Amino acid sequence: MKKCMSMFGGSFLFTLIICTPFAFAAGVEKVNLGIYGAQVQDITSYDNSGTTEILIGIDSIKGVYKWNTSTSFSWEAVTYPDITGKCSEIEANLVSGYENDIYAIISDSTGASQIYASDSGGSYGSWVNIATVIPAPGVLTAHSSGLYAGTYQGDVYRNTGGTGNPFTLLYSFGSGSEITSLSVYDADTMFVMVRTGGSIVTPYKLDGSPLIATALTLPSSPASGSGSVAVEIIGVDPTDVNTIFIAGGSANPQVYKTTTGDSPWTSSWDFESSGADNFPGGFPQYIRFNNNRVFISASVLDGASGSWSHAPILSSTVGSYTVDTHVNDGALDINPNDTTNIYMATDWAIGELNYNSGTWTAVSEVGNNNGIEGVVLNDIDFYEYSSTHKELWIASKSGVGRAVNFDPTDSLSTASSSDWIFPMFPETDGPPVTEVTINPNDPSIVFVGNNAGRVYVTTTGTSTSPAWAKVFQAEDHTGEFGSTRPEHSNITAIGFVPSVCNRIYIAGTNWETGANGGIFYSDDDGITWTADTINSTGATIDFPVNTLWVTDSEVWAGVGGENSAETGLRWRLSVCLTNSFWEPSTGTNIDNEVVTSIDGTTISGDVTVYIATKGGVYKGEKPSGSSAWTWQTVTPSSATSTDFTSVTVNPSDANNAYAAVGNCIYETTDGGVTWTIFGSSCSDSHEDVNVLIFDDILAGTAIGLFSYSSNDTTPTPTQTPTLTPDIPASPTPRTTPTLTPTTTPKEECQADSMQVSSDKTSLFVGEVKDVYVKITGNDNCLVEGASIKAKVTKGKRLLNLSSRKETTDANGEAVFAITANKSGKAKVMFKSNNLKKKISVTIEED
Repeated sequence: MKKCMSMFGGSFLFTLIICTPFAFAAGVEKVNLGIYGAQVQDITSYDNSGTTEILIGIDSIKGVYKWNTSTSFSWEAVTYPDITGKCSEIEANLVSGYENDIYAIISDSTGASQIYASDSGGSYGSWVNIATVIPAPGVLTAHSSGLYAGTYQGDVYRNTGGTGNPFTLLYSFGSGSEITSLSVYDADTMFVMVRTGGSIVTPYKLDGSPLIATALTLPSSPASGSGSVAVEIIGVDPTDVNTIFIAGGSANPQVYKTTTGDSPWTSSWDFESSGADNFPGGFPQYIRFNNNRVFISASVLDGASGSWSHAPILSSTVGSYTVDTHVNDGALDINPNDTTNIYMATDWAIGELNYNSGTWTAVSEVGNNNGIEGVVLNDIDFYEYSSTHKELWIASKSGVGRAVNFDPTDSLSTASSSDWIFPMFPETDGPPVTEVTINPNDPSIVFVGNNAGRVYVTTTGTSTSPAWAKVFQAEDHTGEFGSTRPEHSNITAIGFVPSVCNRIYIAGTNWETGANGGIFYSDDDGITWTADTINSTGATIDFPVNTLWVTDSEVWAGVGGENSAETGLRWRLSVCLTNSFWEPSTGTNIDNEVVTSIDGTTISGDVTVYIATKGGVYKGEKPSGSSAWTWQTVTPSSATSTDFTSVTVNPSDANNAYAAVGNCIYETTDGGVTWTIFGSSCSDSHEDVNVLIFDDILAGTAIGLFSYSSNDTTPTPTQTPTLTPDIPASPTPRTTPTLTPTTTPKEECQADSMQVSSDKTSLFVGEVKDVYVKITGNDNCLVEGASIKAKVTKGKRLLNLSSRKETTDANGEAVFAITANKSGKAKVMFKSNNLKKKISVTIEED
């Protein structure tokens, strides 16, 4: 049974399950439990004397994989462990005489990127770092005239030879620029997309000798007229220098075409349009030309056709099961030996399709992705029949899966892909699955949620062919998830009330806006849902909720997001009635931080909770029979970051807890006084950690699902951290602040409206300006002591705020200082309970 549910953001990199009463030894052996696949970032293929060789770059520390047809017919890791890092770009050299050279951009754990190359077709042991002179590479493009690289610093480089030849700087757009896309027509003509000012992206043509940059005119509006023009990538037709495509947009994916080399853009398509103007693909990340066809986001525009055709679902046979998978927007390559044969990124890993004469034909996943250790595990849940027989479900970016016959004492019970029903996508709904929860009283009932804001349930979860039904979608709740692409929402938590009533809670957040979300509950097995509310205002929760901890006596929620002023905890004491959530005050920094994970336990009536935030780790305690809580900071002092992603506690021992940050897991056995590094975490070869759950000795990571076993060596303790309390040490526990709900005292002046000194303000880079926020009552009285939160909702890198929270003075005013860092346009939101105000900030170069 799941003890904790936690999810934050779009990336979920590690799930640890622990059931031993002692710490693991420093050395552990990991055995893959049969889950293979990955999020493929890029694909390249080349002709090796008539044989097509395929390589992929994946979003995990294993970097680059190559399809091995010579011996095993499986995928082979060719950069790991010599090079540990995520591969975002991979290209085969097209320069004559160097076709066996492979180039890749790989980023280390800090995010720093470098170019690596192989002169042996990408085989293991042949990769070297060959372009240390290129700072921050971000884009690779292969052309017969050379291998081109664009950087995050606005530079364009070219290598006209092989891996032993140098890259030469061709052009620089200067400081503050970023190359987001690069397309080459010939050695003297190329097109680039350049981002400046944080969000402004401009297409340029580079031509001549020396190269001269000419900006192209952007379209005036999308085809539907909905929203603004959003483009990031560019492609030039290799047969016509005047035929150019540009594309981009997440909220409204859009494509534009010109046949004149610049404006006017004679054709345009977007997601919001219907009919021939509709673009059916997702967020455009590549433009590929093939004969008279152009591919963008798994869709093709064929010849003179004015409409796009989207790639179909693929079917693959795994053991005795058939699994359906969906093409993704991330990567595509065309077989150099058969131009009708297409390789595409899928939600499992990499699929093969054919496109010929206007017709798609789905083939299957390439080798069923056997050997690719890159499945990003988002969630795991168990139901225990006995110590050697459990229901095991996983949720991942590659779908949901069920182990057919899981014995936690025998790793071989799930060692091969045929031991799994994986991946499954309820009702063929293909987005990444973020949550899975088994009904604690009936293992045949399983709920799953995905990052399209949808929740599904099966009542046949113990069968080999579960039937699914959709029971929730964020599109139906725009009051909470917002009107901007509510289907771009993560279901972040699903939790059953264990035994006192038949209620299930779900939570979510809109990842497109970063400002919306909510909590909902159902008392009829998901048939109907009620939006939960905040006690102070009676309004429904309409801000990001990242995690829930559901018990028979209380429900805790952790809130906060990139573009939301809401932070801290929300607390619901009545788990089965219609009461609302409270916003408690802990007296610690929790109240002003984004909460990412909550877990706790009750032992003999004593309740203990651990809280992970983007600022540290905290612990709360409430003794049996008391309604008062004491809080303290227990952040491991040796941690190199305070951006904690998850926490879990031993349900039988409140002093034994685990906290995750970066690629490290810390363990405490004394309630947070001291912490030690757990197992083999914190090493360069260890994956980032995002989810911790206390149960069996399993680990779901960014590269798959593993069993862990100790080699009986003695762990070496790390530097002993010191507990940093927020309350003075005392033999008598402090009993305040309290989370016991009390009646709000009547104030002489009740807040009714908020004003700001200016709705719009302008600054020069380096300038500091004060913004005054004032709260008054309905009779214009001045509200003193009101808490006002401030949040940069657009252009976070452009400015700094002096504070995220201030309290109004006797004049009803609070002052926030804005420091301008970089030119561009930004927005800042101020909020106090249900009162909100936004201001626009324009920053210019002095």
